[in-house]
Order: sequence, then structure tokens, then C-alpha cells
Amino acid sequence: MAISTEPGSIYFLREIDKRTGEMTPYVKIGITRGARPVEERIGEHKTSNPREIHDYKSFQVTAINTVETHLHHAYAEHRVE
Repeated sequence: MAISTEPGSIYFLREIDKRTGEMTPYVKIGITRGARPVEERIGEHKTSNPREIHDYKSFQVTAINTVETHLHHAYAEHRVE
């Protein structure tokens, strides 16, 4: 499998319960391509979500698809559908 060198951002999102103010234990791993800001993607995740979405950590990478695939495989045993 060839490694794509498409740039983008990898992000880790967490949710904060608006009633209690507590951060949930769940983490969403995702990507934005090119120069698209993570904040724009967070806005899309907020649709019909009663919790506040927080950018826990995000950073630029040069092989966005490879990094995301690796992270999803690395954390597969913790995945919640």
C-alpha cells in the first residue's frame, strides 16, 4: 500500500456535558483535508448534539490518510459504535 502525502489536520474531539460540565470519556478521531480548519468540522459535528464539542488536540500532518488509518487501527479495541 502506497503512502499518500496529502496534507491535513488530525483531530481528537471530546464532549462536555452541558448539565454537569464534565468531559465525557469518549474521543472522536477524525481529519480535515488541506487547509480546512478543524473548527469548521466541529461545527458540522454539533448538528443535533446536546453536548459541547471540544477540540481536545489537533495538529497538521503530511500523510493524513495514513495517520488516521493507523490511529483507528491502534485504538480499534476501544471503539464504541
